[in-house]
This record gives sequence, structure tokens and C-alpha cells, in this order.
Amino acid sequence: MVASLGSMNADSYHVDGVEMLYEDTGGAPAVKADSYHVGDVKALYEDSGVVAVDAESYRVDGVEMLSKDAQGDTIVKADAHEVGAVKALTKKEGGVRIGMGPPTSDEINSNGAISFKSSNMRLTTLNNDPATLIKINFSSDGADGDIVILRADTASEGVTVADDTANGNIRLADSVTLTGGERALMLLRAGSIWIPVDPTG
Repeated sequence: MVASLGSMNADSYHVDGVEMLYEDTGGAPAVKADSYHVGDVKALYEDSGVVAVDAESYRVDGVEMLSKDAQGDTIVKADAHEVGAVKALTKKEGGVRIGMGPPTSDEINSNGAISFKSSNMRLTTLNNDPATLIKINFSSDGADGDIVILRADTASEGVTVADDTANGNIRLADSVTLTGGERALMLLRAGSIWIPVDPTG
């Protein structure tokens, strides 16, 4: 025997004069209220037409992810934070460790350029021959403030990163040579150019 369940059919439903459920323009049921409480805690509310979450802390599977500090500011709280499958931030012995994941390789083309694919990049060259890098093409989702760390592939005979104001977008006081993966150069995107984080290279 299958039990018969009761159902309601109306354009809107009110609780003490407040419209809580209604039928939207697509015919689907929608929830409508200025705020929603769990117990006596206001969990959801409308902020200038946008739904906002309001609580002291937020958990995922029992792990506290967001909380308020003593000043009332929201802080992120977790042992590790991942972007895709890469641990970008990790709690390590009371401190924070930043991880960029394995390097992304790109070959320097005939114009002395590579594409910005990640913040950890390994430079390769045609036939592992020496090459000069003068330009890092921006990614479509890149922005001012991006950071890239460059190193040469271990098989490469050497990569020179140089300042070519006419054709490139890397600004260095002196050229930097990266050989065999034993030296790295960190650059910061500043508008339309890349500048060294350490001026000495």
C-alpha cells in the first residue's frame, strides 16, 4: 500500500501575514522573506537585493572555515586551502605556507616571448639551445599584481632574461641568466610591464 501525501496548490503562502513561498514567473516555487533564522540566529538576509549570510562561524563537514575575530572581522580558518588540486595555502607549525604547485613549462618562441600560464614557470628552448626572453604575454584572466617565478629547464644551456624596451615588456636594470634550474627570477606585473621583485635579480 502506498501512502497518499497531501499537497498544497496556491500562488503564494503566508505566515502571519508575511509572504514566505510564491510561484515565480517560470512557475517554480520560490522562497521570499527579508531574513531567515536558524533557531534565533539570523542566517540569511537580503542586503540591497542580494542574499547575504550572517553567522558567527561557517563550517563544511564539521570543519570551521570562516569565523569572526575579536574585532568582529571575518577570517578564513582551515588547515589547508586548495585551488583545483593544488594546495595554495597550508598551515604549517603555526605559520602559513604558500604553494604554487608543479611548474608549468613554456618554450621561448622566435620573438623571445612566452605566455603567462602560472606563477611557477619553467622555461624551455628549441633544442635546448641558449635563448633570450624579453616578453611575457599576459593571460586573458590576468591582472595587475600577478607574480611569476621563472627558472630554466635543467636541460637548457641557458636562458637570458633581458630588458628590450622596443619589443619586450620586462624591465630589468641588468640582464639575468638562468641556467640549469639553479637560479630563479621573480617578476611582478605592474600595469603593462613586468618588474623584478628583487632589483638585483
